[in-house]
Amino acid sequence: MTADRASLLRSLLVATGAAVALLLTPARAPAQTCERLCSNGVDCCDGRVIPILECIEPDPENGEYTAIWGYDNTNDSTVDIPPEFDPNPQLANNVFFAGLLFQGQPLVFLPGRHEAVFSTTALEFQDWPWLLDGSFVTATSDSMTCPTLFSLNERVRELEQTTLDLQTAVETLEDRLTGLIDPSADADEDAVVNRDDVCPNTAEGTPVDARGCSLDQFCGAISLGAKKGEKTCQTADWDQDGAADCAPSDGSCQVL
Repeated sequence: MTADRASLLRSLLVATGAAVALLLTPARAPAQTCERLCSNGVDCCDGRVIPILECIEPDPENGEYTAIWGYDNTNDSTVDIPPEFDPNPQLANNVFFAGLLFQGQPLVFLPGRHEAVFSTTALEFQDWPWLLDGSFVTATSDSMTCPTLFSLNERVRELEQTTLDLQTAVETLEDRLTGLIDPSADADEDAVVNRDDVCPNTAEGTPVDARGCSLDQFCGAISLGAKKGEKTCQTADWDQDGAADCAPSDGSCQVL
């Protein structure tokens, strides 16, 4: 495979990912609107953030269901709503009245309608009411089931990430193939040919060791979670001058 063919393959992967994402994006699913706690005749949705249950995804094999939640901020500006629990539901705010009070719901609400913002998983017999800004909506195992396309839309981001991963793989393959075709090829021009370069894509002009790794790449490749990883980091000698060049810091191996 030539570099041109690899480049063409990369372009096809990007186009394919975009096309599939477009096909999987459904029309807006009908959502369950909130139930009002207000009893004074005032429109509770006026200037409020409304909790919305989009739909549920049943999992009968495990006796569970996953609820997909969204919201509609009817204000013109972002609203911050931290969780506030109170035994009186009319005084509670941005909490679930089942299981854990916090289930990953947002604390900052952008203006407008936002679909499928987060999800919760519950046992089939559990009801999950989300109280938010003076109104609430409840998920049950009898709530509206998500259309297939709506469920797939939740995974479009995964597809997009996979496309990016494939792009990276193609670029790496392209570099490797170039090295096979031309043994003297040095894509990052660090004086270490591609076939021997352990750290491709080193920044231009950065000093490297015999394996083609800069000091940052050398230290960063050491995992503190590996067996004896911390000791390896503390004794790592990039330039082979007898002095350690790396040290553990903030959970990773970094340059001294």
